[in-house]
Amino acid sequence: MAAKETGRLKCATFNILAPCYKVIDKCQWTLWYTKESSYPEQYIPRYEAIIQLLQSKEVDAGVVCVQEFWFKEPVFNLFREKLGHRYEIVQLKRLGFKSDGLVMLVDKGYTIKYVENIAFNDTANRVGLLVHIELPSKYEVIVVTSHLAYGNGYWDQYLRLTEAKKLMDAIESYARRYRNVPVILAGDINGPEDSPVCECIFEEDFESAYKTVHGREPKVTHKDHSENCTAVDFIFYRSSTKCLVKPTESKLFPTEYGHEEWPAEFTLSDHRLLTAEFHLVEKTT
Repeated sequence: MAAKETGRLKCATFNILAPCYKVIDKCQWTLWYTKESSYPEQYIPRYEAIIQLLQSKEVDAGVVCVQEFWFKEPVFNLFREKLGHRYEIVQLKRLGFKSDGLVMLVDKGYTIKYVENIAFNDTANRVGLLVHIELPSKYEVIVVTSHLAYGNGYWDQYLRLTEAKKLMDAIESYARRYRNVPVILAGDINGPEDSPVCECIFEEDFESAYKTVHGREPKVTHKDHSENCTAVDFIFYRSSTKCLVKPTESKLFPTEYGHEEWPAEFTLSDHRLLTAEFHLVEKTT
């Protein structure tokens, strides 16, 4: 029996900074900060530029994992109008009164076989989204995205690690039923490569696509509200018993800037978009 041809999948992850968190004017009291959410004349053009970036030939991903998607009608309608012709929009709002959450854009040429909403049930109201996809090449892949808790305090770090473990448990619980299917995990984990969260992910045999391609992680993918720069956005991958996943390319966008500093000219988000292109190859015995 002849081996299957190589499958190809390009995946992107992008935290697009919900307007309810984007501060445009600071004052003495945090609760009185002016947020972009009050100014549609600012966030609508920003989102239109984000959509243009996603539609560009340079990005052109079959699966796009979005964090901090703002679940307000004008925003959702904009994404559906501009991207709905190409992508199925799989969505999961955070729990409680949070107005942001996760979206996974899946090319309509792919088949969505299963969707699982993962609730961490913690004080941060964080969630994860798992989507089982069949590609036109007939290869299958499980794609997972999440946005883990933010903060540098002891409690924040504990909470983030707990969320990572719950995410790994959910992935393992589903993957046990589909051991032949590889897994891609993409998102904002709010921790660098040497963090306990990354260690937790690496312990489950995941590898970073960017590091595999370039031999190192980028130094900066995020600039927070305190002007701290760090690398917290990743696309991890794990082969299965019958399918080998090989990252062939991984890029930070915009590509004209290096990875060591935050590009001051980039104002679409406080995160940079990250892509990874994979070849899926059937293992032979």
